Amino acid sequence: MAKKGLNIGSAILAGQTMMDDLKQEAVKEFKKTQQAPKEEIRAEQINVLPELEQLIQPLTQEEFRLLEENLKTDGMRDPIVVWKQPDGRFAIADGHNRWRVVGSNPSVKPIFREMAFEGLEQVKEWMIRNQLGKRNLTKEQKDYLIGLQYEAEKQKDANIQNLKQHRTASAAEGKNAEEAKIAASGNPAAAKGENAEEAKLAASGKTAVAAHSPGGKTEDRVAAENKVSPRSVRNAHQYAKGLDVIGEMAPEVKRQILSGDLKVKKSDIQAVASGKKDAGGLLETLREVSSGPKKPDPAVRELHMPIKQDFPAHELSEKDISRVNAIHGKFSQQIAQLLKLGFDKTQIRWMLSQTVKEAGK
Repeated sequence: MAKKGLNIGSAILAGQTMMDDLKQEAVKEFKKTQQAPKEEIRAEQINVLPELEQLIQPLTQEEFRLLEENLKTDGMRDPIVVWKQPDGRFAIADGHNRWRVVGSNPSVKPIFREMAFEGLEQVKEWMIRNQLGKRNLTKEQKDYLIGLQYEAEKQKDANIQNLKQHRTASAAEGKNAEEAKIAASGNPAAAKGENAEEAKLAASGKTAVAAHSPGGKTEDRVAAENKVSPRSVRNAHQYAKGLDVIGEMAPEVKRQILSGDLKVKKSDIQAVASGKKDAGGLLETLREVSSGPKKPDPAVRELHMPIKQDFPAHELSEKDISRVNAIHGKFSQQIAQLLKLGFDKTQIRWMLSQTVKEAGK
């Protein structure tokens, strides 16, 4: 009896020793993995794909300037997310604006984080959701992204439906061929058994297609995810389609609309998508608006006000004042430069009045 107990104890001890050895080996392998040098991503391997870059919402000039200043002062804190393409190059999935800063500022050292995606469409899907998760989106940007998300998911649902129909047709063909074979063999029992098995599988719903089939309407799912109504999703889809048409003809106008620098009626852009409004005609109008006179900064705008103070009456006649006021709009850049150089408003007004006097001689 004692001998038996000793054998059991020895076996337990040997088993424990074996487990300890396995744990140690596992720890060693894990450390090797952790210490293994990761693939270094070099700048020349970076690829900017236009179809991905257009999904990134544009920054205003001021926002880009602030980003540039922050990166130059503090360095890059958030890594640029990249996806390794089949050709070995790395496409940017997030961080296009940071990459632009790196391109014009060699002192800013980029950091990268690689993410694994099955393909380009999955990258786009991730980018859209990632952009929608940001809080500083304009209303135009959010509508545009929701429209893109709806289009992407609608296409994915259509692909799944096509796959389902293809498999159903293939299964039917196979079933018909097998039934003909069974009928020729004169074995009705086998046919009965096969039909019973098919019924069982159908009842369980455990087919590859069923497992991946989307639930509900695409617009309902997108609406629930973004906390908007299905109608808003449909409108956003039309908005995105119309804006893409405009973007193909004039990328700079599309960027201005998305950044909020150029205000355009949403209904006009949706009308472009439906063909009710000509994109070229709308673009011509938008270009006229965007190239119109811009508002000067407050200091310059104040100097554009009629000159009726700060000057002795004998120094400037009413006629001179009218001349100065008539040409003030032409001196915006010069006024801004003089302000930066430290001249006060009185001095600048006097300079402008002298210019007018000289021109009138």
